[in-house]
Amino acid sequence: MLLLGLNLLALQQNANSEPGEIIAESGTLVLLGSSATDITLAADSAVQTRQGIKTGAQKIFQIGKFAACALLRSSAIEYLGRSGKVEDTANFVGIIRLWASTHPSVSVTDANDSLFSLLSKEFKRFYSNHHTGVEVKTPILLTLVCVGYSFGVPLAFVTTFAGSMENKDFEPSVNKASWALPPSMFGPLGEKQVCEDVLHGSSPGLDKYRQTESVQKYRNLQATKSKLYRLSADDLIQLSMTCLRATESAAGRKFDKGAFLVAAPNHYVVISSMDGFRELPRPH
Repeated sequence: MLLLGLNLLALQQNANSEPGEIIAESGTLVLLGSSATDITLAADSAVQTRQGIKTGAQKIFQIGKFAACALLRSSAIEYLGRSGKVEDTANFVGIIRLWASTHPSVSVTDANDSLFSLLSKEFKRFYSNHHTGVEVKTPILLTLVCVGYSFGVPLAFVTTFAGSMENKDFEPSVNKASWALPPSMFGPLGEKQVCEDVLHGSSPGLDKYRQTESVQKYRNLQATKSKLYRLSADDLIQLSMTCLRATESAAGRKFDKGAFLVAAPNHYVVISSMDGFRELPRPH
């Protein structure tokens, strides 16, 4: 299941990191949905760096015509050397962007396999170069989400990498999951506590988000399992917008202290089983 095993803790990096540390640019909320004919993806654009929160980061990448991949958590890992300057970077976003640009016709299954191999090799390269005299204050986590259609079947692949200095081969530990997406499925990944309460909870501070039409339709579907409440791609995008706005709000940040890692502008994508990948205009 989408929500099983993906309750990752927020990585909060120290903005005044000392030389000799491995640090990460991190943070994200990704929302995945599936209707009878479409897959939806949405994400915020905030990244926590040594200089603070920056927005405008790309976290969803088109893969071929009928697929997309998204990154959660560590979009890059940096080694801050004894000089106090960044001496090495594992740029996971750059790896995905370059690979996608050179494989315009790839399937979602092949994309997931190839990106898994590339990201694993980059983890190993980085850690094998910086495994002595280095402090890692927080775990380095990276989650790759790839979704798309393969022979008309909507598929999802979720792989979480965890960097470790304890592995003598410097291989990251890996947790993999994959499944066929059922209709009317919707779920958050990453900084999901606010969205989970909007969808399933009852905290008074988030009531106005819970009362939106798309959330009410989703909750009715969960309660009754009735086909009268099947979710369309538009419903799923509206759910994504509501979850992102709630998480980015003052009420959301009061509810979950990790919500500061999520910020607009937000990115929305629909992958149609007939027409393929389409990026939606970003709301102002």
